[in-house]
Amino acid sequence: MTIQILQKKRRDIVLNNMYKNGKITQSQMNEAKAVKVASGLRSTADREDKTYKYDAYVSQVLSEIPKEYDVYRDGLTIYTALDQDAQKYTEQMLSSNDIVQFSDDLMQAGIVLQDTKNGRIEAIGGSRNQKENVTRGYNYATQLKRQVGSTMKPIADYGPAFEYLNWSTAQVLNDAPYSYSGGNEINNWDLSYKGSLTVRQALYMSRNIPALKTLQSVGLDKAKTFTNKLGFDYKEFYESYSIGANESNPLQMAGAYAAFGNEGVYNKPHAVTKIVLSDGDTTMDMEPESETAMKESTAYMISDVLKDVLSMGTGTSAAVPGVPAAGKTGTTNFDENAQNKYNYPKGAARDAWFAGYTTDYTIAVWTGYDSIKNYLSSSEQKISQRMFSKLMAHVSEGKDTADFKKPSNVVSVPILRGSNPPTVAASGTPGSMISNELFISGTVPSRTGGSSSSSASEDTETDTKTQAELDQEKAAEQKRLEEEKKKQEEEKKKQEEANQLTAPGGLSANYDPNSKQINASWGAVSGATGYQVTINGQTSTVTSTSITVAGGSPGSVTTISVAAIKDGKTSSAVSTSVRIPQDTSNGNASGSENNDGNNNSNGNNGGGTQQNEGSSGTNSNTANQSATRQNQP
Repeated sequence: MTIQILQKKRRDIVLNNMYKNGKITQSQMNEAKAVKVASGLRSTADREDKTYKYDAYVSQVLSEIPKEYDVYRDGLTIYTALDQDAQKYTEQMLSSNDIVQFSDDLMQAGIVLQDTKNGRIEAIGGSRNQKENVTRGYNYATQLKRQVGSTMKPIADYGPAFEYLNWSTAQVLNDAPYSYSGGNEINNWDLSYKGSLTVRQALYMSRNIPALKTLQSVGLDKAKTFTNKLGFDYKEFYESYSIGANESNPLQMAGAYAAFGNEGVYNKPHAVTKIVLSDGDTTMDMEPESETAMKESTAYMISDVLKDVLSMGTGTSAAVPGVPAAGKTGTTNFDENAQNKYNYPKGAARDAWFAGYTTDYTIAVWTGYDSIKNYLSSSEQKISQRMFSKLMAHVSEGKDTADFKKPSNVVSVPILRGSNPPTVAASGTPGSMISNELFISGTVPSRTGGSSSSSASEDTETDTKTQAELDQEKAAEQKRLEEEKKKQEEEKKKQEEANQLTAPGGLSANYDPNSKQINASWGAVSGATGYQVTINGQTSTVTSTSITVAGGSPGSVTTISVAAIKDGKTSSAVSTSVRIPQDTSNGNASGSENNDGNNNSNGNNGGGTQQNEGSSGTNSNTANQSATRQNQP
C-alpha cells in the first residue's frame, strides 16, 4: 500500500468523524474527499526552506503562549495584532537603505510599534542583516538589555514630580554645579550650566542636573513606585536612574511611553489577542487588563512638554509633519576603560534611543553596535529619530490623528519668561516674553508682572495702590534684583572654579627589574584631552593614563611629572620619583616617591563615567554613580 493511499485513508477517517460530530455537512465531506491528497502536500524545496515570515514578530507571539500548551501539537488557533503592512515596512526599513540610511552593515537596531490605546503590538523589527536560514535569531526589540539614557527622564523624574508634587511646567530648577548624594559630580552633556530653567526647558533640552534634582525632590521610593506602574519591576532604585543608568529594551519602553499618550492608562504590550483551543469552542482572552498608572493631568503635562522635544529640543529629526507627536531622545556613553582603550572621538555614543507616541501609535527605537569597538557618531545618533519619524508617518498616513486632550483640572497660563518664582504675565506683555505653562487648578501663581513697556493703566492692581506702597514695592524689587545679581555672580564664580582644570591624582610609578622598565599611572581628569608627561626634563604628550619607559642605570633617579591638558590649557603638575636599585638581580624594585602629595583631592580619579545624553556608568547598582561627561544633547 503506497504512502498516498494511507494518507487518503487517514484523511477520510477524519472527515467521516467530523461529519458524524456535526462539524461539517455531507456535501462538504464529499467535496473534501474528492481533493487529491498530493495537492495539499508541501514540496521538498518548500519544506527545506527555513526562512519564515515576520520572524521577530513570531518570536514574540511564541513567547506569549502559555507554557502548558504546545503550539506545534495542540491545534491552537492564535489571533494576533499583527499589521502586515506596518511589519513589511519595518522589515524593509531595517534590511535596506531605501527608507533610512544606515552607516554600515554592522549597525544594529530594534523597533516596536504598538497601539497607544490598548498595548497591541502591530510590528516588530528585531534586527538588521540577520543571516539567511537563521530562525528565531537575537531580537534587539525584545531581548536587548542596554542603558536607556535620557529616555528615562519622563519616567523616573518629571512624571513623578507632576504626579506627587503637583509641579507645574513652569517650576524653576537651577542648572548649576552639583553632585549625587554620595558626592560624585554630575555634569551636563556640554559641561556647561544654564542657570535657572523651567521644568519644560530642562526636559526638552535634556539637562542632567535638573533631572537629578527633580528625582531627589520626589524621593527614590515614590520614583520607584511610579516607574514600576509603567511595566518595570525594580526592587531597588538609584539616583543614577534619573539619567538612565538602568537597562531596558524597545518593547518595555514602548509600553511605558504609551501610557503618557493614553491619559495615564498602562497596557502591557502584547502580540496575542486570543487563542482558540483545538475543540473550536474554548477561547482564551489574552488581552491584559488596563491599569491606571498616573493621573490624566500627569500624562497630559508630560506629553505637552515632550511635543517641544520634537519642535525645538533634542529630537527635531523625529518630527512627523502634520502629526501631533511627543517623544524623548536618549544616548549612552562608553565607560572610562573603553574610552582610554579605543580613544573614541568627541561626541561618540554607544547607544541611541528614541521613544515617542501619538494618541494612536507608540514607537520605541534602539540603535547601536554589538562590539564596544564601534561607536555612533553625532550624526548617526539621529538615525533612531529618523526611524521613528518614517514609521510613524507611514502608519499615520490617511488618518486624522487627534491631539492630546487637556484634562479639565489643567490650566494653561501665560508666564513671564525668566520669572522666579513663576509670575503671570500682565496684559500687554510682548509675546516674546511669554511662555504658556501648565498648572493644576488651584496652584496658579497670584503674582502678576510684565515688561517695562507695559503701561501702568493696564495693571489693575496699580490703580488702587498709594505712592508710598509703590515706592516700597520698587525698593523691594530693587533689593531682589541686587540679591539675584549677587547670586548669579556667586554661581558664575562657582562655575569658573568648577571649570578649572585640576591636576591628575593618584600618580604612582615603580621599576620592574625583569623588564628593566618603569611603569607609571595616574587618575583621569574629567574633560582632559591629553596629558603632558615630563621625564627627567624630556616632555611629551599622551592621551592615556599610563606610560612605560626604559629604566635608567643602577642607582639613578627618574623623575616623572604629569599635567592635564584641556582646550589648550595645562593644569599644575604632579610628580613622583623612582630610584633604580643598585642590584637589580634580586628582583626588588623601589617604590615611588610622591613629591607634592597631590592625590586628587577633587575626586576626579575615575570617580564617574562619561555621559552622552543621560546615562551614567555601567555599574548601575550603586547609589553614588555619576555621569561626568555627556557628549550629545
